[in-house]
Amino acid sequence: MKRSILLLLALVFLFGTVTVADAHSTKGRKKVFLKKDVITKDDMAYYIESYVHRKKYKDLYEKSNNRFYVEDFTKVEQKDKTADIFFTVLDVKNNKTFKDSMHFKKSSKGIWVHIDENKKNIGQVYTYISKKKSYSKYTVFFHCIVIALGAGIFIFMRIKRYLNTAEY
Repeated sequence: MKRSILLLLALVFLFGTVTVADAHSTKGRKKVFLKKDVITKDDMAYYIESYVHRKKYKDLYEKSNNRFYVEDFTKVEQKDKTADIFFTVLDVKNNKTFKDSMHFKKSSKGIWVHIDENKKNIGQVYTYISKKKSYSKYTVFFHCIVIALGAGIFIFMRIKRYLNTAEY
């Protein structure tokens, strides 16, 4: 009896735990559009880091490729469906840092959109979530079914065993 309960608990812990991936690593993650109501620095980091590195200063400097990196995110100011993300940029060529920001708004579809200084839409913001998290609504349901099925089999076996050992 005790072994069965311990085995059942071990299976629940084995399949019920969630692992956390490394921050800003895309390994084992799925790219999705950002639709959260309240955003954080980490939600925007994938998009902003890539945009700063490849496109943000392309028109300002001739050789901007691989020159600029986001060094640190300083703050997020969100008001309803708009947000400003402030960060520090490292200029590798001059080995200097400067502060910058980017503006975002939430579209009618619920996706965050990057807006430039001229109020022009640049692109939809994406982020990466763990593949386990993207399937979480299905896995929680699956885990509940497996646990209920396991408990049902366990109870059935106990009743069957009791009936076989009972004297008539």
